Amino acid sequence: MLLLSGDGDFVPALKYIRRQGCRLEVAAYRPNTNSELIRIADRFVDLCAW
Repeated sequence: MLLLSGDGDFVPALKYIRRQGCRLEVAAYRPNTNSELIRIADRFVDLCAW
């Protein structure tokens, strides 16, 4: 699953999806991204670098 958001409100849903065996990728601007999203993601893409 790829999430294009830094909103921490997605954390519970992503934790559920992860328990189902899905790989999680988050792409967002690091300064505006919830730290828990970065922590639980298999891969984080900082859009500030683009």
